[in-house]
Amino acid sequence: MSLYLKEGNSIITGDAAVIDDNKLILANPQFTLDLDMVKESLRRLISMDADNYYCYHGGET
Repeated sequence: MSLYLKEGNSIITGDAAVIDDNKLILANPQFTLDLDMVKESLRRLISMDADNYYCYHGGET
């Protein structure tokens, strides 16, 4: 589950993403049952163009 925080224009990505080289990428794709759905979820999170992304496993941007 990911959460959008209107105040602050921020997203808590939960387990959906990690930060690598200052970019959001898939978190642990080997543990998903539906890789296409995970990729679509990540695409949606990125398209929201939030000011801040907070990842459960892997920092913040």
